[in-house]
Amino acid sequence: MKSFLAGCGAVVVLVGVVLGVLLVLLVLAFHRGASEQEAFYRAVDSGNVDEVMALLDAELQQQIDAPVLAAWVKAMQARLGKCKGLRATDFNTSTQIRDGVKITESSGTVRFEQGDAQSALVLRDGKIIQFNVQSDKLADWFTELSDTALYEKQAEDCLTKIMTGKIDEARAMMHEELQKVLTAEQLQAFLDSALPESGAMKGLTLQSKEFRAGNPPELELKYQIECEKKPMQAKIGFQFVDLKGHLVSVSISPPES
Repeated sequence: MKSFLAGCGAVVVLVGVVLGVLLVLLVLAFHRGASEQEAFYRAVDSGNVDEVMALLDAELQQQIDAPVLAAWVKAMQARLGKCKGLRATDFNTSTQIRDGVKITESSGTVRFEQGDAQSALVLRDGKIIQFNVQSDKLADWFTELSDTALYEKQAEDCLTKIMTGKIDEARAMMHEELQKVLTAEQLQAFLDSALPESGAMKGLTLQSKEFRAGNPPELELKYQIECEKKPMQAKIGFQFVDLKGHLVSVSISPPES
């Protein structure tokens, strides 16, 4: 009996040590995940889009437009307020090594001044490759786009390439679905018929812009194409999916007779 009791005692001590180690690992994992979440929301609270972008992996940065991210940050601040911390009882984090790359995932409830949100981050070697913030207060958050300079530049670049015969370069700027319906042959045929009457392009004038909230949100830019002989009218349309705008429509009217 003594040896049995001693054996049981040894097992109890061993289990206690194992549980202690697991507890330490869980605490360390929580703090690691919490620190990454807190760093993300500090950047969001700052309102500085560059700070948020700096936390993102280069590949994710390519999938996000700074003006749309700025609109999302503004909505976060207006609807949820500043981050007040994580709810420790509802937070999970894990780290794995995949092909020599460290992948860290954390998710749980984040408390804000005006309510809670569910937050999930995935990081690859310390850089965010995915983030997801869910709250009823963020429903239909994309209601305005105050900075359209990025899309004006894209629209003007596309129109300039079309009007100067750089058809392939212009189509490369378009969403793949638009490329399917607007062929290089169609664009070239338009130029062949319109340029003799309009003359070469001399410049572009933005006449109006309209952002429409919806599903998906849209931006329409209207231009006058200044030409040597007669002007033409053009419209460029963008649709927004997640945090990026896509060039989805191009319309150029031939010169008026």
